[in-house]
Amino acid sequence: KAGLDFTNGCPEVITNGNMIAEAGCATICDSAGNLLFYTNGLVVWNREHSIMPHGDSIFGNSGFNQNCIIIQKSGNQNIYCLFTIDSTDLNYSEVDLDLEYGLGDITIKNHQLGQVSNKITAVKHCNAKYTWVIVHSFDDNTFEALLVTDSIGSFYKKVISEVGSEIMADLGYIKVSPAGDKIILPINSSDILLEIFDFNNKTGVISNPVKIYRHNLAYCYGSEFS
Repeated sequence: KAGLDFTNGCPEVITNGNMIAEAGCATICDSAGNLLFYTNGLVVWNREHSIMPHGDSIFGNSGFNQNCIIIQKSGNQNIYCLFTIDSTDLNYSEVDLDLEYGLGDITIKNHQLGQVSNKITAVKHCNAKYTWVIVHSFDDNTFEALLVTDSIGSFYKKVISEVGSEIMADLGYIKVSPAGDKIILPINSSDILLEIFDFNNKTGVISNPVKIYRHNLAYCYGSEFS
């Protein structure tokens, strides 16, 4: 139920939120830093901290470290894509901020997109208009890159890359570099800590794994690019 507001130049504590998140969560604001809505992957709250209409019973899991992500839909600044991960599935919902007097409503809810592990991230396409949403399977070495566009109906295309090692422990964050050309994936097998890949943010293809080996029973959880 806590947060930070940076709009005045330094962080100020927010204590009027309604979200309890055991692990992953997502928030989105406008270009001026004004809160639009937020979620723990199970419930969606609007900027006034009330549950949106149809914003409960979202298919997700608040205990997953990466359980949800919010993407603004290209071509309509008031439509947002909400991707959530439950025990095995990637699910899609859509928020329309033109509804409920600007507070938003869920217009598409819990559309299943396939089975994935609890890892999800996003990065802009090289055209700076569309967005890649990147997930990974839980039982093999398959990445899926979903390109979120402004198309009606089939709003995305899927690019599959079978590359690298099978993840052995479903923990740790998948991470894309700020330049959008590298991906870190925790492996956490008996000998491999993580792998670093090339990412083509024009085609969505992931390739060229570089292994970082595991020592002293270490696990990879968080990761970051300098």
